[in-house]
Amino acid sequence: MPAGNVAHGLVWSHYAELLQYILQDLENNLKESEWYKNQLTPLQNHVSTKFYEMVPTSCTCHFDLSKIDENIKLVTVLELSNTIRGGNVRKLAVQVYSVTDGDQTYFCICEYPNAIAAMKAMEDHQLAKFSIDDKKLQLARFYFTMNSVINYFEISRNKARVVLFNDETEKVSEVLVKAIKKDLQLTEKVMSKKTY
Repeated sequence: MPAGNVAHGLVWSHYAELLQYILQDLENNLKESEWYKNQLTPLQNHVSTKFYEMVPTSCTCHFDLSKIDENIKLVTVLELSNTIRGGNVRKLAVQVYSVTDGDQTYFCICEYPNAIAAMKAMEDHQLAKFSIDDKKLQLARFYFTMNSVINYFEISRNKARVVLFNDETEKVSEVLVKAIKKDLQLTEKVMSKKTY
């Protein structure tokens, strides 16, 4: 079977089934959480309220970032609930991680979107004609389309960052720290690591 335009379908599915519910009130949910309220102000200043979508070029997804990078720790799980179609309540959960960079510690919510694992499966199995070049093209389309969709809707605009990175040459923590610093517009002053 031909691969076709896989990326657009994956993006819309991911947005419609998950992101539109998570992003609309993520910052308030995070700041109202017990975990956030229990942090001292210096640590709160190092918490990004954006949702980081990690998009590795290999399309290999990891569901607990603390297991693949020693500089990342899972600190809490933020439980969310949203009213969806027909008045039903959908319960969701996102993971909050700490990311260390030398003597500095940052916090963020991030994930590897399940949707891109489909591209890895298509590459690994023979059911779909999905070459390395197909994957590169679809991954670029996924990145561009996901950014376009997130920033098109008011409920999600500026509330997420899609991070495309080469997971064979770059550490997740290094990529995340760069993105978080950019979003927090932090200077290079040092904040000592703290127990939380």
